[in-house]
Amino acid sequence: GHIGIVGFHHILNDSRVQHIPLILETPSFEQPGEVWAKEIEALNRLSGLTLEEETIEEVVDPIRAAVMFVSKSSGKTKRKLQKVT
Repeated sequence: GHIGIVGFHHILNDSRVQHIPLILETPSFEQPGEVWAKEIEALNRLSGLTLEEETIEEVVDPIRAAVMFVSKSSGKTKRKLQKVT
């Protein structure tokens, strides 16, 4: 399934999951480390943020850029880049 940025924001800022380790499962191992690093960085930024439209784009844009870079480097489109709202 697809949780999305807003869903992750709610999970990361729910008091019931504070101070416990969480495991993030990804759909495949095809994503290079550069993309995973940006995704983890984005999740860390979401924790404690007040979510506003411009904040969402600031968090998501580095992931999009990493995916585009990897896609161009490999000559393949790894996944669809969608506007996250």
